[in-house]
Amino acid sequence: MKSQKLLFIILLLPLCLSAKREYQSPHPLKYNTLTTYENRTFKTTSSFTVKASYSTANKVMEKFILDLDRDPYSLFNNMLKGMGDEPASSTASNSKQSSGKFSIEIKSCVFDTAHNYYIGKLDFHIGKAVIEDITLYGRITKHYHKDYAVFTFELLNNPVAKKAQGIIVVKHLGENLTKAELTAEFQFSWFLNIFFSTKNYKDVAEWRLDKFMQNFNEEILKRK
Repeated sequence: MKSQKLLFIILLLPLCLSAKREYQSPHPLKYNTLTTYENRTFKTTSSFTVKASYSTANKVMEKFILDLDRDPYSLFNNMLKGMGDEPASSTASNSKQSSGKFSIEIKSCVFDTAHNYYIGKLDFHIGKAVIEDITLYGRITKHYHKDYAVFTFELLNNPVAKKAQGIIVVKHLGENLTKAELTAEFQFSWFLNIFFSTKNYKDVAEWRLDKFMQNFNEEILKRK
């Protein structure tokens, strides 16, 4: 089902957004976004402060998570705007025509209610080589505290990445002042690590994380 496939793509952002050249946007980084590479782990941080209430920012993030399940395609008009909606329909045949070297074909996604995680199956296309039927597991969690909330998007144990996690912290700074902080960490398997130089990672992931924060900020301001 297309909506299930898109849901899993969003869950794996930014890894499962295609790396095809036509989607590598020249989007300038705006939100104190920085990537480091240490111990085979890419770590990207980004943040912004907005003149809006803490509750407003939380509501935007809660709606984002809700729409992942109920109306995922609508997200390309707000939280995922400008981040590349075409990769949702990426196929093996399209991948061969691509000028890029790396793309992903999402085959299926189901939600396991008993274990509270998503199960997705996909193929990796690296040049002319294809790694088929890779199974990945993903989970979204929310934790609320007195003056801050933590939203975690993560891949569970899988053969593709030893670690793939995005954490968004929304902090209450004042009556009408809120800060949002993003920390994303990716440690790929030894095989995929060969293909992900810092430049490749930035082309695929860093600008999309920055763009996501830009969209998050804009959606908060719309609700003021």
